[in-house]
Amino acid sequence: MRQLLDKYKKLITEQRDIDKKPKSPSAAPLPVGCVANGGMIVNFTKCITNNNNTQCCATLNNTTPSTSNIGERVELTNATPPGWYEVNQVINPDTHPTNNLAMLCAPNMGTPTNYDTLPPGPCPPPPSWDCLFGGCQDPGDGSGQYSSHNTCQVACTPCDPIHLTNAFPAGFIPQTTVGYCRACGLLGNNPNQNSIYTQGTGYQPSDISPNPNFATLDDVCTYIDTNSCC
Repeated sequence: MRQLLDKYKKLITEQRDIDKKPKSPSAAPLPVGCVANGGMIVNFTKCITNNNNTQCCATLNNTTPSTSNIGERVELTNATPPGWYEVNQVINPDTHPTNNLAMLCAPNMGTPTNYDTLPPGPCPPPPSWDCLFGGCQDPGDGSGQYSSHNTCQVACTPCDPIHLTNAFPAGFIPQTTVGYCRACGLLGNNPNQNSIYTQGTGYQPSDISPNPNFATLDDVCTYIDTNSCC
């Protein structure tokens, strides 16, 4: 009996010694939302107009956003409307008042969307396109005729008169696609097929075209014929 009591006391003493030892701190839980992935809630305001806002969980320049990013410019192609936006607020999702924006910063949401920014400054001009010889091109200053590349492509055909402006020397009449088709012998009722039809004015295939898109009148005719403009 004595031996059992001694053994019991020993066990109690050992347990007390264990309880007295400092416990190692447990690993801190990951923050709620996108901050765990290096992202923050970022508010963007539409550049220039300042009347369209968008918000998302993001990294900027592949780093966790901070208030130092405010004022920088980001091109948001998937925003409504798409275009250039300015960073106007960076929020820690753990302290966001609307329940951490569950739709935008849910736990385990994966890698936040990354945006590369431009420093604060004038907003870049909106994209625009002109129908130029060879296709649609963005002049880079917002002055293009079309605001959508698709719209430009639909309107910009190889036979667009804009490509053939003043393709023949001054004095040629009419300076139209049909007129050039007739001059090039590409109309069905023209007996001079595939040659410059002089119309009594003496134009020759080797004559220089005043249109910078073509070197000679023969080049004009070849272009019209190749693209079936007649």
